[in-house]
Amino acid sequence: MITSSGRGAFTYNDASLKSANKSASGFTGDSMADLLLGMPYTSSVGTTAGTVYLNFRSDHLFVQDDWKLTPSLTLNLGLRWEMDQPVYSPHNTVSEFNIDTGTFAQAGPTFTHLYNFDWNNFAPRIGFSWQPLKKESTVIKGGFGEFYNAPLLYNQFLNTGTQYPLRLVPTYTSKVTVPSNESLANPFPSGSIPFYGIGPGNVQYTNGTTCAASLSPLSINPNYRTPYITEWSLGVQQAIGKSLVFETMYFGSKGTRLPLSINLNQINVNNLAVGAATTQAMRPFPNFSTVNTQDTRANSQFHSWQNSLKKSYSHGLTFTLAYTWGKSIDGGGGIGSGSNSSGASQNIYNLRAERAVSDFNVARRLIFSPVAQLPFGKGHAMLNSRLAVRWLVDGSYRASSSSRPDVRSP
Repeated sequence: MITSSGRGAFTYNDASLKSANKSASGFTGDSMADLLLGMPYTSSVGTTAGTVYLNFRSDHLFVQDDWKLTPSLTLNLGLRWEMDQPVYSPHNTVSEFNIDTGTFAQAGPTFTHLYNFDWNNFAPRIGFSWQPLKKESTVIKGGFGEFYNAPLLYNQFLNTGTQYPLRLVPTYTSKVTVPSNESLANPFPSGSIPFYGIGPGNVQYTNGTTCAASLSPLSINPNYRTPYITEWSLGVQQAIGKSLVFETMYFGSKGTRLPLSINLNQINVNNLAVGAATTQAMRPFPNFSTVNTQDTRANSQFHSWQNSLKKSYSHGLTFTLAYTWGKSIDGGGGIGSGSNSSGASQNIYNLRAERAVSDFNVARRLIFSPVAQLPFGKGHAMLNSRLAVRWLVDGSYRASSSSRPDVRSP
């Protein structure tokens, strides 16, 4: 059953119970048998998810122009100022979790925007093109620029519109260490609905002794900043004959203040003795499950050497041959980054340990894309007719080194 539509949901997972305590009492040892006997692992029920309204406004100013200093040297200079206003809800259908007080606040009476304004988003642009031999056949070119990223509304901030007090999905989780009365007939044993505060209908919910904390708030750092990337390049372009152009270039980039979600409710293992047991009470917020916060604290780097040989169409043939060596390094799989990693930090108390080669990094890539005209059709000795005007054959060959393999548990 689907909780987002306001219905309830039951989960049957005998493996989870056995992993908690090998001597699972009162359960069959088989998930299907538990289902047939009406003994669920978890029970949850919630109100229908409401419509989440998230907006932001962008105001950008820029100036840019080209200066031809000499017949062989051209400069391109520019400056942008970008203001992507903080995300807000026009109907106040969002809430935030305050990590200082451990309470929720709904938009309207206490705040409007999810985070503060970031006013210093200046983005310079510098580029040049120089013909050192005063011929068009040889060109040295380079550039530098900064580029800001707009908020990813629903990928980043959707949960602010589906959490308490806007919506509540209480969940009861059976614990094999405590005799459970949970069943299809009684999915929420008396006093066992775990929740923090006042729920719909002004009903007070408290944590029962047989329940684990299940509420997972989302917090937004009030000093959330606009992510940006800095790019730079320097290369040489050389014409070879009338139809070939060879280009070699270094291209690099650095991502700064990239989005990264971390769970503030991790137990600090640095304070634990070797082999010590962990409990929910050791968490910074013991009444909750995960307490995720959206922040801009990640960084990335990319370096590459890019080469290409291009042939313009002549004698019935055109092609592109390209080879790239590159290396990407980041401090965590950010939202919308294309990373296959979970995006969760291993240890929030040591985020430096997250810095490594990106899981999507491709060190070497070779591409060959030819297009050739076949020797028959109109104007050729073979099949010279209006019905066979022009016949072409094309193809694409790509070879690359693999990215890092994923290591997963069964």
